[in-house]
Amino acid sequence: MSTSFLTAAERDRWQRFPETIPQDDLAVYFLLSADDQREVNRQREPCNRLGYALQLCTLRYLGFVPTDFTATPEVVVTFVAEQLGMPPQVLGLYDNRRTQSEHRRHVRAYVGFRPATPMDVYALQTWLLARALEHDKPTLLLQLACEKLYRERIVRPGVTRLERFVGSCTGPLRIIISPPKPGKMPQLNPFWKGQGHGFTPVVLPTRSVGSPLALRPVAS
Repeated sequence: MSTSFLTAAERDRWQRFPETIPQDDLAVYFLLSADDQREVNRQREPCNRLGYALQLCTLRYLGFVPTDFTATPEVVVTFVAEQLGMPPQVLGLYDNRRTQSEHRRHVRAYVGFRPATPMDVYALQTWLLARALEHDKPTLLLQLACEKLYRERIVRPGVTRLERFVGSCTGPLRIIISPPKPGKMPQLNPFWKGQGHGFTPVVLPTRSVGSPLALRPVAS
């Protein structure tokens, strides 16, 4: 059973900044505090200071950091660069992948985010199973999952992995909780129990707690 539900264009949008950044968001998430400035200024090269600052602010804003820095909105780059007293064009020199990776690790610690652990993944799975009883739209469940991860200060996994994860929770549930045709309940849906004149869905996890697949981290 396929667990994909996003189009290619939708998947791309989930991995990038929104098309428009409101001024209020700039002021809240991209305004560097005195502590932020001190943290950023630990980097020696101007391009590294700007890249580090953008990672810091972006993680606070999105809950993850897109890997393609060339797609960072110009208004964001300019706003942060002006605070650091440098031209935004220096971001073009921020192209060392090893440096970017090290910065991501330090920024996570500074901002207070952490990568998802296996138990975080399992907790999210069981939470989504419960939410899927209330909402059967995968895109809404994806949004709710991202909001939950953000509240818990867990770096959002790559959207393709998270899409598969949400899809694996919603697909089986559609079979379990959808009433089968009259007269064929035992044959079409063994997960329904008769109670009087009606039937009650029995929601079963599709993978056991001890399954390696159930406990696999979905973080990028």
